[in-house]
Amino acid sequence: MLRKTLTEPRVILLMVAVTMIALTSVFMGGVSFAQGETVLNYGDSAVGSISSAAPLVVYRFTGGPGDLVTIRVIGLSSELDPSILMLGPAQEQLASSDNDQFSFGAGDARISFFLSQAGDYSIIVGGAQGTAGDFVLRLQGRAPVNAAQMEFNVPVRVDVPINSAPQFFAFEADTSEPFCPTTLTVTAETPGFQFAVKIRDESGELMTQLRGGNLQENRTTVQANTGRYEVEVLAADPFTQGAVFLIITCADEAPMCDALGGLAGITPNDNGIISTPPPPTSTLPPPVTGDDDDDDLTPTPTLPPPVQGDDDDIEIFPICDVDLTSPLDGLGNTDVGFYWEQPVGNAPGGYRVSVVGNGPVCDPGPTTVVPEGTFTTVLLLHVLGPNCFEATWSVEALAADGSTVLCSEAITLPVQAPNNGDDDDDDDGGYCGDQVCQASLGENINTCRVDCAR
Repeated sequence: MLRKTLTEPRVILLMVAVTMIALTSVFMGGVSFAQGETVLNYGDSAVGSISSAAPLVVYRFTGGPGDLVTIRVIGLSSELDPSILMLGPAQEQLASSDNDQFSFGAGDARISFFLSQAGDYSIIVGGAQGTAGDFVLRLQGRAPVNAAQMEFNVPVRVDVPINSAPQFFAFEADTSEPFCPTTLTVTAETPGFQFAVKIRDESGELMTQLRGGNLQENRTTVQANTGRYEVEVLAADPFTQGAVFLIITCADEAPMCDALGGLAGITPNDNGIISTPPPPTSTLPPPVTGDDDDDDLTPTPTLPPPVQGDDDDIEIFPICDVDLTSPLDGLGNTDVGFYWEQPVGNAPGGYRVSVVGNGPVCDPGPTTVVPEGTFTTVLLLHVLGPNCFEATWSVEALAADGSTVLCSEAITLPVQAPNNGDDDDDDDGGYCGDQVCQASLGENINTCRVDCAR
C-alpha cells in the first residue's frame, strides 16, 4: 500500500509541489478543481466522478487535535483506481494512498490518520495512472480516547461485557538495546470467545486486525523502536461477552499456546483502566436469592455505562461491514437497481434488501433476499404508491439461520415523482405502477416500463 507520513516541513512542501506538477503532466488540461470543494462532517458520504475534464475532486472537513480520521474511497466504476491525498491546515501533505489492504475490492483506497492540531483539512481524490470513473467517499472521525499503557511482560486481563464499547490500550515498541522485535499476544480466557483486536501505529494507520475464537492464541509483531501503537479490543459479536489476555514481549519470548490461560492474580482491566486485584465484578449484579455462588447459577449480566470509544459507524464491529454503493442520491419510481459490497466479513444467510417508504401515504415497500456473493438486485418501487416521495433502502448481512442480522447499512433518499404525463391529482384514475399501460397518459416502454413491459 502506498502511504506516506512526513514531518519535515521543507520535505512536505517539496513533495506537494512535485505531486501537483506530476498531476498537471498527467491531466493535460492542468490541475482542475472543476467540481468545486465539498464540505464534509464526520460520518458523511459523498459521490464523485473523475474525468479528463475534472481529474481531481476536493473535499474539506474540520478536525480537532487527537482525532482519528478514516477516509475511504470505493470505486464504483471498474476502470477507476482511486487515489487519496490528505492535506493539513497549512496545505501540507500528511498522507496519501491508492490502496486499501483490508478491502476485497481492487478499486478502493483508505487513509487512517491521527490529527495533530485543530483546523480545516483537505482531501483530494484522483485516479491513479490516469484512470477515471465514479466513486463513493466516506469520512469517519473519532475523538481522542484514553488508552491504558501496557508494559513489557506484564499480562493484562480485559473483560468485554455484552454490547460494550471498545477498550483501548497502548504500548511502545522496544526502545532498549538490543532492540528486539515486539510481539503482542492475545489469548481468549473464555473458550471460543470471538474477540476483535485492531492495532494502529502512531500515525493512525491500521496495521493489523486480529479475530479470536478459532485459534488458541493470536499474535502480531512489529519492529523495534518504531514508536507507539494503539490496541483496540472489542467483541466481534456485540451480543456475546468474554475475557481476553494481552501481553507484549520480545518476539522470541512470546508465550506458547495455553501459557496465558492459566495465569492467576494478574492485573485486570476494568473498562479500559488498569486497576488492582481482585478481578473486577462490575459486569455482574449482586448474587440473586438462592445462588450459593458455586457457579451453577449465573445471574443475567448488567451493562456498564458506555466507555469512551470508537464512534464511527463502519468500524465499530470490524468483523462485519456492509457498504451501500448505489443509488446514493435518489430513487426512481419503477424498477431500480441496487448495489452494495461487504468489505469485511461474510453473510452465510445472504443479504436482505428492503425499501421502506417514509410517510403515512406510502404503501409497504419491497423486500428480497439474495445469496451470499451477490451484490446487486432490482426492486420495483411503484408498490410504494404514487404519492410516496421519500424512502429508506437498506442491506442486511444475515447469519446462516437466515434471520440473525450480522451487520447492516441504510440510507434515506427522495423518491422521484411519476414521470408519465399523469399529474397525480386523481382526476384521471391512472398512474405509473397501476399495472395498466395507458397510452393516453403518455405511458410507454420508456416512460413506464413496469406497466408497459408486461
